Amino acid sequence: MKSTEKNLTFIPIGGLANRIYAITSAIGFCKDNNLKLKIIWFKDWGMGANFYDLFDDPHFPNVEIIDAKWYHYIYDRPRKRNLWLPWIYQHFAFDCHFYEKTLYSDISFEQWFSDHQNNHSFYVVHCSKFYSPHLSVHKLPITIPVTASVQRRLDKHLNLIHGNTTGIHIRRTDLVKSINESPLCLFIEKLKAEIKNEPATRFYVASDSVEEKKELINLLGDKIITQEQPVRRDTKEGIIEALIELYLLASTKKIYGSSGSSYSMLASELKGKPIEILTK
Repeated sequence: MKSTEKNLTFIPIGGLANRIYAITSAIGFCKDNNLKLKIIWFKDWGMGANFYDLFDDPHFPNVEIIDAKWYHYIYDRPRKRNLWLPWIYQHFAFDCHFYEKTLYSDISFEQWFSDHQNNHSFYVVHCSKFYSPHLSVHKLPITIPVTASVQRRLDKHLNLIHGNTTGIHIRRTDLVKSINESPLCLFIEKLKAEIKNEPATRFYVASDSVEEKKELINLLGDKIITQEQPVRRDTKEGIIEALIELYLLASTKKIYGSSGSSYSMLASELKGKPIEILTK
């Protein structure tokens, strides 16, 4: 007799903030729709760390989170780099599939699921927040705790953040929208206005651009608080630094963020801090 249990295999993609949004959405959706959830976390050029390098197991009922090993690559999303071979297995293993072509179409995830709700096994690839009514990302620091080693490193820096610290997130590298629409001059203008209004203000700067961090330090000196280690997407240490910067940014009183950056928005949502996206 065929099992009536429904299960969803979920592949988060993208960078740190995109994956956090994606997995919390998946957990919330499966919790509310009584689905057994398996999350398989693949490392790639945009994510150099495993899930368990960053987070502890949240121990949700019916949720399993796996760092992909070589034998999990039958679950990888089919693409040119793997010659689309995983599709062969997935075609037979799952009743229906939500691939990137669906992700970037006009249909929402909830509509797709509703259209296939009579099926029992679902394969989903996603890179953003798609569901949040009952499991808010605001609960993330409690429900998906960082590892003890990350927490120790974070605690060492939290004392730098006080009541007069404003958060600055400058997104660069591969995000063209942020580079074009949120140039450094907009941040400099905003920082100078903040200092004029409140001379005691200091700024915590999170960025994947070491050069722009240095430029702000040269301009404003000890008004700038930042991490010296480079934030990179393709290394474990770089991703850990990005996670630490995310939580420090979330601890400031308000945030000035970059256009098109999910990282800016997540930092705001983690602790409910106000955010203004600086854009031309």
